[in-house]
Amino acid sequence: MDRRPPPDPLVPRWTHRHRQRRPALRTTPHPCPRPRPDRHGPRRDLARLATPPRPRPPRSGVLARPEHGSLTGVHLTRIGLTPLKGARHTDLDRVHLDPTGPRGDRLYCLLETGRDRVLRTVDNPTMVLVTAAWDGADLTVTTPGEGTVTAAPLPTGEVRTCSYWDRAARLEVMTSPHADQLSAHLGRHVRLARIRTAGEVVYGGSVTLVTTGALRRLCEAQDSRFRATFTVAAEQDPEPGTFLQVGGATVRVRGPVPRCRVVDINPDTAALDTRHLHTIAGQGRAERDVPFGIDADVVTPGEARLGDAVTPVPSPG
Repeated sequence: MDRRPPPDPLVPRWTHRHRQRRPALRTTPHPCPRPRPDRHGPRRDLARLATPPRPRPPRSGVLARPEHGSLTGVHLTRIGLTPLKGARHTDLDRVHLDPTGPRGDRLYCLLETGRDRVLRTVDNPTMVLVTAAWDGADLTVTTPGEGTVTAAPLPTGEVRTCSYWDRAARLEVMTSPHADQLSAHLGRHVRLARIRTAGEVVYGGSVTLVTTGALRRLCEAQDSRFRATFTVAAEQDPEPGTFLQVGGATVRVRGPVPRCRVVDINPDTAALDTRHLHTIAGQGRAERDVPFGIDADVVTPGEARLGDAVTPVPSPG
């Protein structure tokens, strides 16, 4: 005979069933206890939080600024230039930085016939298919259809003041078979000219740098597309005013380099195959003012080689 009192009708019946079926309390610890979830979030180990974390060693290629001011793992991964303005950048193992810039860089350019204007690569993208080399006397130019021409350009004595992106540049017209070769390649008549002062056909500083971090954020593997003197294995660009030891030379960072649509031209095919300029422009900015990379002036001449460290140094003065 069941002597238990009848259930209270005001109390839900499941309460009584729950009470009747409640298991006995465990007196021995479970061999594999599971942590209880905290209603305010995952349970934290207070002892671990009280211990300061150990500093991680910087990864190779990460731009770091320890207390002594050096860059850890930052080095040159590419060196490039061209003696002919607008032609494809040639990869080099080393380059000598003179006070006026990289030796042999942009010594010659092409002039548009009848306009007194320096030929623009953005208007003539097939210029990136042209390769040029200069040994101090002879200029060697190779084009896809006309082959290779090697000759020493000779001055004509004609000096012209030409327009280079709304800036005056004094250039000496040269006579050489390269003019006919390049005219046939471009499909328009051009003349070869040589600069009279270093930097005449250089838009910004004589030395330009791009970082691997900036290229990776842009998802771009062709660093030659940006036609920089140096590609530096670093996450961030150095700040303007920073003095950098690049191999045996020292340069001073000027600031960001404004870019044009040339960065969208594939250096291997001459096709407009990206929208990098639009991507890095951002909202509300004119595309002609878009910066990518930095430029610099040479403070102390010297030689830089592939793999050389890039280190910030105090001002020489």
